[in-house]
Amino acid sequence: MSDFKAILTDLGQQLITTAYQAGEVVTVTQMAFGDANQQPVTVDPAMTALIHQTAILPLTRGPQTEDIIGGGIDILSSDYPDSWIYECGLFDDDGNLIIYASYPPALVPPDVDNVKKGVSIDIGLVMSSTDGITVYVDPEIEALTKAVADTLYFKLDQNFAELEDEDHGDEAKAEAREHLGCGTAAVHDVTESSEDTTTDRVLKVGDYNLGLKDITSQSFDFNVYEFISGQRMLVDLANCTNVPADLLASYAANSFPSFVIACTDNNAGYETQVVEIIVVPTWFDTPMLVMNRDNSGNWSSQRFYSTTHKPTAGDVAALPIAGGTMTGRITLSGNSALDFPETTYVNQAIGRTGTYATSTLDYRWELFAISVADQTIRSNIITVDITDISKGASTSGGGTNSTTQITLAAGLHVSYQVVPGDYGNFDSRYIADIQLGAVGQTTTWNQSGHWPNKAGYVLTSVSKDTEDYNIDVVYYAPLQKKTKTGSWVTVAGGV
Repeated sequence: MSDFKAILTDLGQQLITTAYQAGEVVTVTQMAFGDANQQPVTVDPAMTALIHQTAILPLTRGPQTEDIIGGGIDILSSDYPDSWIYECGLFDDDGNLIIYASYPPALVPPDVDNVKKGVSIDIGLVMSSTDGITVYVDPEIEALTKAVADTLYFKLDQNFAELEDEDHGDEAKAEAREHLGCGTAAVHDVTESSEDTTTDRVLKVGDYNLGLKDITSQSFDFNVYEFISGQRMLVDLANCTNVPADLLASYAANSFPSFVIACTDNNAGYETQVVEIIVVPTWFDTPMLVMNRDNSGNWSSQRFYSTTHKPTAGDVAALPIAGGTMTGRITLSGNSALDFPETTYVNQAIGRTGTYATSTLDYRWELFAISVADQTIRSNIITVDITDISKGASTSGGGTNSTTQITLAAGLHVSYQVVPGDYGNFDSRYIADIQLGAVGQTTTWNQSGHWPNKAGYVLTSVSKDTEDYNIDVVYYAPLQKKTKTGSWVTVAGGV
C-alpha cells in the first residue's frame, strides 16, 4: 500500500460541520505545496499548515466527480525552478487547511532552454457527503483541456459542421445565424424582379430604387397609387394627378417639381388607401412633410422644421420677441438671471434678478442694477443668502430662519415699528443697563504693583494720609452690563 495519501483535517471537519448546520458551505479555492524540509511526511489530521510551505496558488482545475473534493495546480519552472514537492494541501478562501496530503517526492525542472516546463499536481478525497463544502476554480485561470475545449469551440477544419450533429439541429443553426448577424435573411431567396412582392423574398439592389445612384422620376395618381412600405422614389409632381394640397403648395411656392417620397407604413389590403409617406424636397429651403392618407382617400400632413425652415412663435405656441402675455410661471435653473432693461433715461441701466449657489452657499437671490454702458454692477439693492437649504423635516429641504441672511446695500428705512419674531440676538448683543459691582480694596502704601489687575474691573477711588508720599489704599469695582434676561455680566478685558 502506498504511504502517500490525503486526509480531511480536524479543522476542515469542524468548518464543514459548522457550515452545514448553518446552511452555508466551505469554499476550497487554492492549493499549497512544500518540500517538508525534504523529509518523509506522516499525515496528521491535527495539522493546520504545511510543514514547510513553498507557495500557495489558485486552483486551475477541480474534481472530476461529485463525490470527490479536490483540485489541481500547475507549478511552472519559470516560477519555482528546482523546487521539491513532498506535501500539498487544499485551503478555503479564508486560508484554512481543509485537506492535507503527502506527495511522492518530485522536483520542478530547472528553467532552461526556453521550453515551458513544470509539474502538475492533483489531490482528491472521496467524501461520503459533499454537503457543506464546494470547490471553486476561477474561470479566468482555469486550465483548458481538449475534452472541455471540444464542447466550447468550433474546429477550424470543420467549418461549423458540428451544428449538423443530433445535439444541435435547426435551433442551434438559427442561434448561430443570429449571433453571426445573418438574421432571417440567410435562409430566404432574393426577389426575381424589381417589382417582386413575394412574401419572405429579400430585396436586392434596384428593387423599388433600392441602392441606386440615379433614380428614375415617376408620375402617378396620388389617390390610387399603391404605395409599398420601404419604397423610395423620385416623383415629378408636374406630371402627377390628385396631388395633395399641402404638397402642391410646396411645389407652387418653389416652382421645382422633384420630390423624393419614401413610404414608411401601409395597411395590408388597403395599399391604395391608408398610407404614410415622407416627402423630401430636392432643394434645401423647403420643409419635409409627413403625409397620411386615410381610408377615405383624404390626405393630411405634418412638417419637419430645420435650421433653414424654422417654426414661427405661433407654430409652437410661444411668445414672439415683440412681446405677449404669459399665463404660467417661469422657472429658472442653474446660475440664471432675468434682465429688465431701462433705456428711457440718461443713466441707462438694466435691472437684474437672479439666483446661484456656491460650495459654501446653498442659495443666493440678488436684485441689482447693471450699467448699460460697461455692464458693471452699479447698485446692489438686496441680497438673500441661505446656507442650509438642504436641511428640514422633508426631503425637499427648507432651511431655518437662523441660516437666512438678508443684506441691504444702502440701509433699511422703515416708517413703522419693527417687531422681531425672535429676541435671541438682542439678549446677547445688546446692553439693557450698566452698573459697578461690589467694591473691593487693596492696601498699597507698603507694596509695589498695579491695581486692580482684574479683567473687567475699574478704579473707583484712592486713599492717602499726610505722613508720606505713598497712596495707602486703592478701591475698585467690576464694570457690569445687564442683558435682556436680567443677568448682570462683568465685561471682559482691561488687564
